[in-house]
Amino acid sequence: MVGFSGGLYPAFVLSRFSPTLALKANQSTEANGSFKLRNILVIFQFTASIGLIIATAVAYFQLQYASKHDPGFNPENLLVVHNLNNPDVSGHKNTLQEELLKLPEITNAALSSMQPTKSRFIFTVGI
Repeated sequence: MVGFSGGLYPAFVLSRFSPTLALKANQSTEANGSFKLRNILVIFQFTASIGLIIATAVAYFQLQYASKHDPGFNPENLLVVHNLNNPDVSGHKNTLQEELLKLPEITNAALSSMQPTKSRFIFTVGI
């Protein structure tokens, strides 16, 4: 949207531009209104780019934090059940979780769509 609106204005200005008039008078034929619109578009584009740079930096630092932070579980003691989004199984996910929590060896059970740093659609259980 920003690129489209930023490219639309110069396209209209350049389509009205007459090189012969500019070369004869040695000045541009732009009106004051177009100068104001150009300034607004430039400010908007710089603001959007600064916002995107900040959002990228925040996402980068969050990924750095998540990769270095203790996940809170021992990855050695995980039971992973793949393909829980299969239509035949998906209705029984909560039942599976409840039954696993009844076992004394299991300390915690959670449903997740993906294992941290692994593939998607799994079930993890802390043993």
